[in-house]
Amino acid sequence: MDANCYRFAVQNVNPTDTSMVDRDMQGNVDSCRPKQKTKRFAIVEQDWSALPLDRAGDAKVLKLISQAGTKGPIRVTVTGEQHGKTIDVRTIVLSRR
Repeated sequence: MDANCYRFAVQNVNPTDTSMVDRDMQGNVDSCRPKQKTKRFAIVEQDWSALPLDRAGDAKVLKLISQAGTKGPIRVTVTGEQHGKTIDVRTIVLSRR
């Protein structure tokens, strides 16, 4: 997930939307898929919250994307530790749907 795009999409809300239920969160995910110029990445959890990756994790995602391509959703399994609102990534691998 493009971390900057998703953060902007989640913050750019209609004041009458009272919850995530009122919003097209899957649309946010779809529109914020990584592109060639994406430099900052995040993992979106089932509750639609996003956890940005540390710089080392960003580098690992760039390598993964270069191998897997960016067409369609990319599902990954991440190991590491959460520090505040950031994941310090130890490993990241493609996962099956």
